[in-house]
Amino acid sequence: MYKSSIQVVSIRLLAYMARNPAMRFIVEVLKRARFRSELCGIATDVKVHALNDLEPALAAVKREHAGALNVQGNAVTNTYRAEIVDFTVKNRLPSMYGGGGSVEIGGLMSYGPNPDDLYRRAATYLDKILKGAKPADLPSSNRRSSSL
Repeated sequence: MYKSSIQVVSIRLLAYMARNPAMRFIVEVLKRARFRSELCGIATDVKVHALNDLEPALAAVKREHAGALNVQGNAVTNTYRAEIVDFTVKNRLPSMYGGGGSVEIGGLMSYGPNPDDLYRRAATYLDKILKGAKPADLPSSNRRSSSL
């Protein structure tokens, strides 16, 4: 997405690496992001492993003259969304976020699931469960749409 939108040679990934085993899927997401970036000739790295790493991570992004910042959406980055967007705006750093809320307050762009579609699908599942369907018997599906 970055390669086609902006001429970038290095992207810094900002993600909270939760110690909670239920959140370890982010490790796989970041591995895939690194792999895809390397295929495009873009250098990447991960900076945040704990909440107290956020400020030093942003300082390192500035110090290393990153070409762009990809912010993975999660509880920590969403909580500090305004500070992260403010940092990218002040430093004229192109940024991509996992949700549209950051764009609404000044972030450059976002790409992620369409919240309206997710809520609609959740309501459909809830309706079926309330009408007596067993959750285990309901089919699971991937999201249908994403928003840029």
